[in-house]
Amino acid sequence: MVEIRGTAMRKIGDYLLTAVPLIAGLGIQIICSMTASLLYGIYYGVRAASGTDAAGVSHNAILAGYNSIVIYVLILSQIIAFIVFGIWYSQQNRGRKIRSLTQAVHVKTLESIVFLGIGLQLLTNLFMQAVYLLAPAALEQYSRLVETVGIGQTNMTSLLATVILAPVVEEIMFRGVTMRLARKAGAGFIIANLIQAVAFGIYHLNWIQGVYAMFLGLVLGYMAYRYDSIYPSILLHLAYNFSATLVGAAAEGIPDSIITQIVIVVVTVVTIYFGIRFLKEDRMNKESLN
Repeated sequence: MVEIRGTAMRKIGDYLLTAVPLIAGLGIQIICSMTASLLYGIYYGVRAASGTDAAGVSHNAILAGYNSIVIYVLILSQIIAFIVFGIWYSQQNRGRKIRSLTQAVHVKTLESIVFLGIGLQLLTNLFMQAVYLLAPAALEQYSRLVETVGIGQTNMTSLLATVILAPVVEEIMFRGVTMRLARKAGAGFIIANLIQAVAFGIYHLNWIQGVYAMFLGLVLGYMAYRYDSIYPSILLHLAYNFSATLVGAAAEGIPDSIITQIVIVVVTVVTIYFGIRFLKEDRMNKESLN
């Protein structure tokens, strides 16, 4: 009886361990944000004490100034997270044969990734429109958050943070470390995939982004599992995030009408269909199942 209880406690502990990457990732972001905020406050305090622009030092001025460097704070936290989770992922897979990029990805894989990336982003856009109809205030708050972070912008700093660093870091953290911890705890693929997807949604700290991030996480987890590699999930994540920039730019020049919405729905269905079709035809996908 004692042995059974001890085994159960260890299993519970193993499952609780799957929350550590999420907590660590959020901790890195919080520490970087608080440090930057403190340093920025000190900077303005020194300027006020020295008489430099004393009249212009106000709460709004400090907040506006800090918002202008949020993207750089995000990049710093991503670099730190890449180092931390990169080491964790390497230690976790020590002695295990990991498929290289060329072994996990080829032309058919890329075709599937491009279509799925665009299709899933368009599906997210439709979800946003539904949120706008049901909870416009929540979407407005989310839009301000996205604008502050720089999602969907075309400048190099924003693209570095959202299109390059975010996919790499988040895939290592969730589809790499978290999902493997869940598998080691004894979870099958479905439960392990759900655990990492929920953690991925929570990681975004916003219910709107959290909902579609969780759904996206399920798809990314499937890709990582089927190819036995995080390279395809990284590339799909990259394609999805980059599509946000493309969709945002295209939306500015397209009139908002019923016909436009119908076209978007059709294009969404078509791109996802071809993405799934290419995925089924992918030779590497079939090989990974053997």
